[in-house]
Amino acid sequence: AQFDAQAGQWVFNVQTQGAHMIHRVLCEDILHMPPEKLRVITKDVGGSFGMKIFPYPEYALVLYAARKLGQAVRWTATRMESFLSDCHGRARVDYARIGFNKDGRITAYQCDSITDLGAYLSYVGPSIASQYAYTVVGHTYKIPHLHFRNRGAFTNATPTDAYRGAGKPETVCTLEQLLDKAAFELKIGRLELRRRNFVQTEDLPYDMLNGQTIDSGNFEALLDRAVELSEWNSFPDRRKNATQAGYLRGIGLGMYMHSTGGSISEACRVKLVADGMIHVFTGTQSGGQGHATTLAGLVADVMEIDPSKVKVIQGDTGQYEIGSGTGGSSLTAIAGTTVVRAARLMLDNTRNTVSKLLEVNAGDLAYSEGGFYIPGTDRRLSLQDLAAMIESNPDDQAACVGDAEFEGKNTTHPCGAYVVELECDPETGVIQIIQLVGVDDIGRVLFPHQADGQLQGSWAQAVGTSLMESIQFDEDQTGQILSGSLMDYQIPRAQDLPNITLDKVPTLCTTNSLGVKGVGEVANLGAPGAIGNALSDLLSDGSEFIVIRPPATPHTIWSLLQNLNR
Repeated sequence: AQFDAQAGQWVFNVQTQGAHMIHRVLCEDILHMPPEKLRVITKDVGGSFGMKIFPYPEYALVLYAARKLGQAVRWTATRMESFLSDCHGRARVDYARIGFNKDGRITAYQCDSITDLGAYLSYVGPSIASQYAYTVVGHTYKIPHLHFRNRGAFTNATPTDAYRGAGKPETVCTLEQLLDKAAFELKIGRLELRRRNFVQTEDLPYDMLNGQTIDSGNFEALLDRAVELSEWNSFPDRRKNATQAGYLRGIGLGMYMHSTGGSISEACRVKLVADGMIHVFTGTQSGGQGHATTLAGLVADVMEIDPSKVKVIQGDTGQYEIGSGTGGSSLTAIAGTTVVRAARLMLDNTRNTVSKLLEVNAGDLAYSEGGFYIPGTDRRLSLQDLAAMIESNPDDQAACVGDAEFEGKNTTHPCGAYVVELECDPETGVIQIIQLVGVDDIGRVLFPHQADGQLQGSWAQAVGTSLMESIQFDEDQTGQILSGSLMDYQIPRAQDLPNITLDKVPTLCTTNSLGVKGVGEVANLGAPGAIGNALSDLLSDGSEFIVIRPPATPHTIWSLLQNLNR
């Protein structure tokens, strides 16, 4: 942080998930000062996943110290400090039950959820434990009667808050594991039980009891494709071979549906600048997802120019005043649709400037491939030439701008079917992932490589949540954290993951102009249930159904096998 005493202004460089949100909270709720007194800048962020959305106490302290000392002040957390004080996630326990009629159709579902909120309430922690967790109850299934209870508990642990999926992965996982248990008890196939209870395509749009409306999707087609790609039907042969080699083998399925949506306080500006480049100003912000590529590509598509001619400016409240950051798998549905409108408005406004310069009616002008022209003549003016012509005219420069605020519905409902196959060495409890298969409906896919990158990263985090990651405290004596480094806290590495099989069965979203659905968090919703069900299949011997609370570490698996005398 730097403080200019003469101007009475701060410049604050900080890693966030939304410079504008942090700016607003610091000015309005903490420091109580006019917004023009603080400029927040967030440069490249390698990852955030929810943890950097909200303010931390050190932010205000660094700003105060910079003013008090009259010099720049920098604070960098150690790894141990980050483990200890950065918000935790997934600290939740569900108690659930489900009822069926004689035909194997769901009659009622009840879930009692308790979330560890930590010693203090984090910024959106209570929402994660309540309203966000509730938006995906039932996901792809018809449930005629529903009771979902959310409670938060104060403890002496680190506060919890949003982590990729924000309360929804737990909700989806609980129901998916309960369905497998029901299939076991009812002696109905796991796939068949789901098929009997799916929301069907002819039911769409379908109003869920939690207030969500599913606008699109084909859940049965997603399931069929996942079964095909995973070679589900030949699994008994693979299990037999594993058993003969002395290993346990299990396969699991998990359906999911996400209810995406970030803040609607979003706007975009698209501007022609002097060097002929197109500048895009946005209040959303990348955390490693490649937002600049996506937004530049959308603008370039509207303007029929190369994306290299578009520069995206983000993460700086001094350059653009409106925004809230990124979150909820919402970039394309919110900022993407908004930037497309802004680009079209920019062309409309620029058309008037060109008509004046060429001394023709605006209606006589056509546009293609980065320039305006008069049909039937050789008169053409490219955007680059136009930029040079108006460089010295501020009024014309101001006219070559398009501003748009977000309009419409910010929610989308991506969905999918995931299959996981696991193998276990009973001597050590070590789990080997044999295959990960994900079939997703993320609507219209604009940038396939980026979408798949998001899916792969989300898969990796889901594996970590289900099999590895766990904060440990000394509960008996000191209460101190025991897993305060990456030597004590295991995260997935490349060697832990096989190649992930990804496929799409898309249906267009009907609630936004691009037909897109969110993608950033979806595997965090779909994979945990599939992993949990694969573990249950691996451990169950036909006489009882076993559910393991994540993370299913080797020690947990080995101890359970010892108790079962296997």
